[in-house]
Amino acid sequence: MLAVCLVRVIRLGWGGGVATYSYGISSPLKHVDYFGLTVHMCTRPMRGRGFSWIPHDFVCATNPVTGKPECGGHGPPGLGGALWSDGTDSNETFSEDQCTATEQGPGNCEEKCVIWYIKQPRPTYSLGVPGVRNCWDWAEDVIRVCKKRCKDDPKSGDNLWAD
Repeated sequence: MLAVCLVRVIRLGWGGGVATYSYGISSPLKHVDYFGLTVHMCTRPMRGRGFSWIPHDFVCATNPVTGKPECGGHGPPGLGGALWSDGTDSNETFSEDQCTATEQGPGNCEEKCVIWYIKQPRPTYSLGVPGVRNCWDWAEDVIRVCKKRCKDDPKSGDNLWAD
């Protein structure tokens, strides 16, 4: 990866713009993406007073066009909707200390699939009703469905991306 970054710098020149290493999240020696793109499972403390002991899961994927991470999660529209409500995106951002790269297949199918799911409306949200999705279920479902979809048809991410 270091050789790739140095070649990129030499090819662009130091005057190539402000974030020469933006693809490596401004730290190419620390953030190595061996496959070119990455899907991450992330966990942070739940927002809201007194809830920080509860983990909140979300997903991030490297956008194949911009090279920057896009993230999304599943949550209620407010704390009052935690038991049962319409789900909404929890508006997440990538953080290295909250995210772990997932093992993935070749190409960028999984990244495209995850980003497609991030942009879709969320299902009903509940922390305690069986069969209704919460942040943990939603994040695991997105990664599981995208892995299976891309294993069965590596080009399926292109179909989602075109929508």
